[in-house]
Amino acid sequence: MTTKGTFSIGGVARRTGLTPPLIRMWEARYGAVTPDRSDSGQRRYSEADVRRLELLRALVDSGRRIGLVAGLATDDLEKHVAALRRPTVRLVEMRPPEALGPAIGATSRTVMGYYNQARRKYVQKTFRGEMEI
Repeated sequence: MTTKGTFSIGGVARRTGLTPPLIRMWEARYGAVTPDRSDSGQRRYSEADVRRLELLRALVDSGRRIGLVAGLATDDLEKHVAALRRPTVRLVEMRPPEALGPAIGATSRTVMGYYNQARRKYVQKTFRGEMEI
């Protein structure tokens, strides 16, 4: 019997884009949601459960690990998802160009070091006849 305001696992899957097995796994392993059960034992998810799963999916899609976010309160999940949507300023944009010089120089020296090592090995092998041009 369908209770008003509740959803089957298939309905939740359609709304959230998560698969039924994944929803069950998040429920069993991480306690992400605790759905009610119908008289026949089927899971029945509330609107709050669906919203929580949508928030968890957004965080997991952004690179968060489900095991780290599943235990957060829904209000905290909302805050984390809102933070994902805020524009961010990259640290590189906040630095004056001259401050990047040492980092660029160090990277350039590292790359040139690897290039020179490879070039020396190539010249040595060519000279010994182990490699042809």
